[in-house]
Amino acid sequence: TIDGCSINDNQGRDASALYIHGYDDVPYLIRNTEFTGNSTEVYGSSVIRSDSYYAHLEMENVVIRDNFVRDYGYAIFALSSGTFSNVTIANNMDSAFGTQARGGISLQPSYEERASEIINCTFSNTGIGVHFSTPSPDALPAIIKNSIFHESDYENISLHWGCNGCLQVEVSYCLFEGGEENIYQQDEESVIIWGEGNFDEDPQFVDAGNGDFTLQSTSPCIDAGDPSDLDPDGTRADVGAHYFYQEYQGPNWYVEVTGDDSSGNGSLEHPFSSIQRGLNAAGTTDTVLVSSGTYIENIIWPETLSITL
Repeated sequence: TIDGCSINDNQGRDASALYIHGYDDVPYLIRNTEFTGNSTEVYGSSVIRSDSYYAHLEMENVVIRDNFVRDYGYAIFALSSGTFSNVTIANNMDSAFGTQARGGISLQPSYEERASEIINCTFSNTGIGVHFSTPSPDALPAIIKNSIFHESDYENISLHWGCNGCLQVEVSYCLFEGGEENIYQQDEESVIIWGEGNFDEDPQFVDAGNGDFTLQSTSPCIDAGDPSDLDPDGTRADVGAHYFYQEYQGPNWYVEVTGDDSSGNGSLEHPFSSIQRGLNAAGTTDTVLVSSGTYIENIIWPETLSITL
């Protein structure tokens, strides 16, 4: 497990920042980590490379940007499946040709039966977003959703060796520049499941040129993700690796015995635990909805008398 690290300004052959090799059928976890400024002067290379056929890469809250691969390398190259959540891969270049990197993630899960998932990720100015090849005959369809594919000089998704339908990819609720036509299929045997909620608009990053891929308040990615997924602020999931915090503003404030006055925001999904906290948050004409249960507290009624409890 790698957690809370900055892996920057390294040089290496095959992989400039991290190389994984082994035969154990175990997940490799990388969380809350940044990879920037890594490079290779000679030989084909990625930033992260896994030559373990049985490993499963798991990445969460990871940033891979401003690195140099070489000779059509990908930022991440793995001979396995992977799960990627809130991962930003952006502004990576190919030092051999002075162009965008060949791509963000390349997965070739030949011997695995686990599905790959790419959820709430951002790919920008880094070549092909995701490349799949040589799947296991028993592999489940890969899932790509709530993600941004933007400013690629190549296609957004590339599929090789469809293996009589073994290679299946489902794309939904993504900002997908160029639409479904921006998916490349090397043969007719791979299967694309073009799901609901995909759209093609400017994501309105705050400052992509300087590595800030958070969303402006007017971004079309806000509340455009899968409706069954929620952001930490209790609102519908945003699209991309960085959600836009929206402070809950009522007008209904929820209180439950199992709620939390510290981490809750008074929404239905994140209720308060005390009636007093609900009253303090409520505006002039708001309503505080209290679920059944036992609340032991001394309530100070606000001066605003029109609150409904």
